[in-house]
Amino acid sequence: MGRKSIVPVAVAGLAVALVTMMGLAPVAGAARVPGATTGGVTTCRVTGKLMFSPALQGLNSGSSAATVDASLTGCSDAGLGKISFIAGRLQGLVGSVSPGNCTSLAISHVAPPLSGGSVVWAPHAHLAGSGGISFPAGAATIIDLNRGTFLQVSYSGGSVTTGSFANSGESSMTATSTQSDAQLAGKCRSKNGLSVDDFRGTATL
Repeated sequence: MGRKSIVPVAVAGLAVALVTMMGLAPVAGAARVPGATTGGVTTCRVTGKLMFSPALQGLNSGSSAATVDASLTGCSDAGLGKISFIAGRLQGLVGSVSPGNCTSLAISHVAPPLSGGSVVWAPHAHLAGSGGISFPAGAATIIDLNRGTFLQVSYSGGSVTTGSFANSGESSMTATSTQSDAQLAGKCRSKNGLSVDDFRGTATL
């Protein structure tokens, strides 16, 4: 498998998206209720895993579900008043790779659409979760780094349907695999196939 022989579905790094924020003020004698944010821009570092089920392997036919599970850290937003840094857990973003293989012939270096994502934010007392996160098909490229060549996937035009940072078509993501092109290709050729790919990048919601 050569440089262009791996599936460009290594979602990772995220970057760009505008958001709106609004926090509910505490009511005397009552517990604080988290509010959905409206107004502001939140940019985060992203570190996570892209999991394939079943594992991507050689030239097998069929389809494989690609699921994203990632941590959002170092998020900052001037629109949150006293809260200048927040973090979150992104889960449930799922796409479908079909056929489920590791070659660029089937997917032409187009990363599949993702949908069904949600984020639980911290501090919980101030921020409601985000739901209905989705992205249209993205673009995958092979980039050169000092340690070799690596797969990078970029998404734009994504949306957050409910909760904090709700927007329509303003979310983006960029992600780079922590495994080199050669390492991914080796797993694709292996007996067990490629089941997990770690990635890191940035995200703005």
